[in-house]
Amino acid sequence: MTRIDVRDLPPSERHATIHAEFADLDRGETLELVNDHEPKPFFYELQAEDPTFDAESYEAEQRGPEEFVARFPKTTASSVVHLDDLDETPHAVVFPDSEPKTVRLRLAAGESVPEHQHPDRQIVLYLVSGEMKLDVGDETRDIETGDVVRFDGEQEVAPHATTDSTALLVLAPRATDAD
Repeated sequence: MTRIDVRDLPPSERHATIHAEFADLDRGETLELVNDHEPKPFFYELQAEDPTFDAESYEAEQRGPEEFVARFPKTTASSVVHLDDLDETPHAVVFPDSEPKTVRLRLAAGESVPEHQHPDRQIVLYLVSGEMKLDVGDETRDIETGDVVRFDGEQEVAPHATTDSTALLVLAPRATDAD
């Protein structure tokens, strides 16, 4: 863990110094900051500007009248979520605020999602368990556990569970000609 005490720095130099120290961290490392006040303004600044800041794991504590210690962790290079830990139904976003958008879809036998589109997205659906009929455009596909389907989000899509089913969908932004 890298530790920096900015209490002796002029206030005008603090944020730039902290930014530089945070930028030098490797993924998964934490910057421990000692300051004379809780660094909430810096927290909000970092949260808005640096996607590698793990805001959910931020901690701060007051140790004395003019001593606050805050920990600014950097995200790891990867994230792991167990699908069974996601409670929302029928849709649960696996990695909120991240691209590509990843969604767990859970439908009971006989349930379906009305026809809809995902404009500007390319979609991959992996059927983790169960069986379903998947209407994509003018086609209906029978899919079963282990099947992977790729389709253009501009098309109308409607999944219909024939048995209790769980699917993982990755909705990637459509590449543009400039990409």
